Amino acid sequence: GPRGEAAIVWSAEGRSGAVPIYAAVREPGGSWRGPLDVDDTVSLGTGRSTCVVPVFLSNGDLVVAWQSDVEGDWAVYASVRTVDGAREWGAALRLTPVGVRGLGPAIALDARGDLVIASTEVMAGRSRVVVHRGATLDALGPPIVASDAGEEASSPALVAVADGLFVAYLADPPFRSRVRVAWLPP
Repeated sequence: GPRGEAAIVWSAEGRSGAVPIYAAVREPGGSWRGPLDVDDTVSLGTGRSTCVVPVFLSNGDLVVAWQSDVEGDWAVYASVRTVDGAREWGAALRLTPVGVRGLGPAIALDARGDLVIASTEVMAGRSRVVVHRGATLDALGPPIVASDAGEEASSPALVAVADGLFVAYLADPPFRSRVRVAWLPP
C-alpha cells in the first residue's frame, strides 16, 4: 500500500464445505492482522469464492474483488477494509446484475487513483467484458462495456497508463481466441 501496508488474500475451504475469502494485512508498522479463525472471512459465508484480487487505494484502504458461486449463481463481488478502521471489512457489494453470471475479476487503480474493476458477464449465452470505475468502492459508476459488440469476450486484464486505461481480454474463446485491447480514457 501507499504507506507500506501489505496484504495476502486467498480462498480456502471453511466450515460446512463453503470456500470463503480470507485476508491477512500488514500494517505500516510491520504487524500482521487476521484472520482470527475459520469464520473471520472477507466474503460471503456460503458458496465457493475464488479468483480473489486485491488493490490498495491511494488512501491506504484495501479493496478485494472475487467471483462467488452460491448454488449456481455466479457473481463478482467486492469489499473494502478502511485504513481508519471504520470498516474492518464492509458488506460484500455485488457488481454483477441479478440473472447475469459474473466471472474472473481484475482490479487496478487508474492514473487518477480511481478504482477499476473489470469482469466477464455472461447473459443469454453471450459473454462480454465490463468495467466499473470510481474514486472508491462505494462510488463505482455503472458498468462500461469494454469488449466489442457481437463478439464473445472474457478474461479481462487491466493496465493503467498516464492518459487512460487499457483493458485486454480474450475474444471469441475458447477455440479461436484472440487477444483484444480496449482503450478507456481517464
